[in-house]
Amino acid sequence: MSLRWQNGLFVPDLKLAKTPAEADAMFLTMLDKYVGQNRTVSANKSSTYPPKVFANDKASGGFKSGDLKEAMDRLLERGDILNETFGPPSRLRTKLVRACSN
Repeated sequence: MSLRWQNGLFVPDLKLAKTPAEADAMFLTMLDKYVGQNRTVSANKSSTYPPKVFANDKASGGFKSGDLKEAMDRLLERGDILNETFGPPSRLRTKLVRACSN
């Protein structure tokens, strides 16, 4: 929760408060951006871990990595995004992509 100083008290800063739906939308926006730039991100903790990568991107709207991790977990659970395997059989890797809707 973000707080701001107002009239001698700390009060919740509702302008900075982000809802889960906003975090989900930002995660998908950032994923689309990275896929469009042919930059892969992986749900595995690594240098390409999306919550950390996206939180460090200025286009993320100030979302924290914790909020983006929760969004990633929700999106994976709902099936909106998925891990896709790619690469040669001797060096298979995974990347996050949007699920195809048929």
